[in-house]
Amino acid sequence: MRADDSRMMAILYDPASYAHASHVPDVFREGEIVDATLLNFWLIRQQKLEPLRVDWHSDDDTLSLLLSHWYKLPTVAHLTGGYLLRHELTRHGALLLSDPRLLAFISLPMIQQPKPLASHQVDTASCGISFILSQFPGLPAALRQRLLLHFPAGMPQVLRSDKKNMNNINLLRMALTYAYHYY
Repeated sequence: MRADDSRMMAILYDPASYAHASHVPDVFREGEIVDATLLNFWLIRQQKLEPLRVDWHSDDDTLSLLLSHWYKLPTVAHLTGGYLLRHELTRHGALLLSDPRLLAFISLPMIQQPKPLASHQVDTASCGISFILSQFPGLPAALRQRLLLHFPAGMPQVLRSDKKNMNNINLLRMALTYAYHYY
């Protein structure tokens, strides 16, 4: 995927189409101002979103897949976080019962060694986004900033240090496929 690709242009210059409501000011949420161009301009300025270098391109197939499923990232983060926290989630049965698709996804047989977290707080999205970001340490700041717009402002950050390996890439690809077909 290249910086001048039409999907990439939408990611860079249309953050209103994917930004979590907590990043949007009240006047836009309440419908007092209904102008997508103005909202996009406001998000880019207010969030201080950096531009992507014109010559940037990715040869990483998994990153290209992630970027082509950009609008499914909250679901992908929820699924990967749920899978990584599956041993913790058994103590929190209500969360599993409230999302049968997550229960089905974490039942998939994959080789993945869960790492215990320092926090006992269960937040599948923050765990998942931390995992996703750890798989792409060279992700440009412009994309990293925009990726975080998918999630609530002030979301607790979970620190994970998962190295990129075949098992982690497999988990991410399975979550992307599952989110695309079943959500």
